[in-house]
Parts: sequence; structure tokens; C-alpha cells
Amino acid sequence: MAFNTFSFLFFSAFFATSNNAEASRLGDNPGRQLAVCPAGQYRTGGFASGSCEPCPAGQYSSSGATSCSLCPSGTYQNNEGSSSCIPCAAGTYQSWLGETECSYCPPGTYTFQRGSESCEDCPSGYFQELSGSSNCNKCPAGTQQPDEGSTMCLPCYPGRAQPLSGSSECSLCLEGQYQSSFGGSSCDSCPAGTNSNEWKTGCESSTSIPTTAAAPTGATPTEASTTAATASTTAKPTDDRDDAMAMDPHIQVTLYRDLDLAKATS
Repeated sequence: MAFNTFSFLFFSAFFATSNNAEASRLGDNPGRQLAVCPAGQYRTGGFASGSCEPCPAGQYSSSGATSCSLCPSGTYQNNEGSSSCIPCAAGTYQSWLGETECSYCPPGTYTFQRGSESCEDCPSGYFQELSGSSNCNKCPAGTQQPDEGSTMCLPCYPGRAQPLSGSSECSLCLEGQYQSSFGGSSCDSCPAGTNSNEWKTGCESSTSIPTTAAAPTGATPTEASTTAATASTTAKPTDDRDDAMAMDPHIQVTLYRDLDLAKATS
């Protein structure tokens, strides 16, 4: 009986000492071991012995989390201890997880939505020369852009025109019209008695008139005939290459090639 009483007193004192030590470690709030970490933080080391730590930049957490989550693509977070991530603004994007900032859309692309994972190419007829854009610009009248994702527009070539903005190509001038310059928004009408040449870059006589030279004064009929025949033989034939020479030298090679091809197949 005495032994049992002694054992009881000994173990009671031991547990009391242990509880006091645990209470001292947890402070005045023994229920602290059941407390959860607030949003933006996570617990390390377990409930009894761990502590709450802030989530690093690029991550977030909700209340009571034991770990942080990476910010999803299309968002970012540049601060520690965050409970949420921030959507990328229009004109920016983020393709990766856990990032601290968004990237600007490169020239020739755009995005008008928040939280974008990527940017879109400007459609044909449009362009964008700046980065970080939320829209694209229409190509002005007199220009064209057949490609997507472009940073500039191309002027209409001589013989073509485009009166509308946002166009992917320029139109060939109609018969009886011409355009001799780059970047034309309309074609001009040929004067009366003339018609547009093959490339619609200028006008020429509507009818072919034989070229003859006047006979010298006092020449005999035979001499006059000989002079006319000589002039006809030496007259320079009309060639649309003369029109090409008046153009920008960058398109002369193309015009020569197309002209030779057309004559070879005719």
C-alpha cells in the first residue's frame, strides 16, 4: 500500500513538471499548438514545434497552409507573404509558373486581355512597332501588309493603289488608269487619246502611228521613200522597260523578269 502511494505521488510530480515545461514553451496559450497560420504564410516543422513563415515572392497561400503554391501562368507576385497572385496587365504576359513579374508583348504582337499567358500576332493589314501593346494599328491608305505579326506596312508599288486602311494588298489600276508613284491611294485616269501601259505605271498612245521622217526639201520621190524606209528601220521600238527605268531601282529587276516571262509565253 505504501509503495502504491509513493508511486502515485512520484508520477504525478513527473507529469506536472512536464506539463509546466510544455506550458512554458508554448506561453500563456496552451492552445497555440492548434493555431493555424494566416493567409500568405505557411507552417514549418509541424503544429507543436513549428512556426509560421511568409511565402516567398512568386508564391501564395491560403489560411492554414503548410506549404505555398506557385503563381499560375498569366499572373505574378513580387511581394513576400501574399495570399493571392496578380493578373498580368493588358499588353503583357507570363507563360511560366511562380514568376515575380510579367513580360511585355514584343513588337508585332498584342494582347488586350488581363492574365494572358501569351501574345497574339497582329493580323494581316495591321502592324505594331512598339512593345507592350494591347492593340494593333491599321495600315494607312496607300499601304499594305500581307503578313501577320508585322511591325510596319509596305507602300503600294507603282501601278497599284489602295484607298482603304487595314488592307493586306494593293489593287492593280484598272485599264485606262495609272499610278506612277509608290504609296498611291488611288489611280489617275489617262488623258484622252491614251491608255495605260502594261504595268499601269503610265499612259501611252491608244493607236500605233508609224514613225516616218520628213524628206529633205527638193528630194525626189525615190529619195523620200528611201528616207522614210530608213527612219522606219532605225526607229526605236517601244519597250515597257523604259517605264521600269523611271521607277525605283529596287523593282527594276522584278519588272524585267516579269516582262521577259510574259513575252516568252505570249
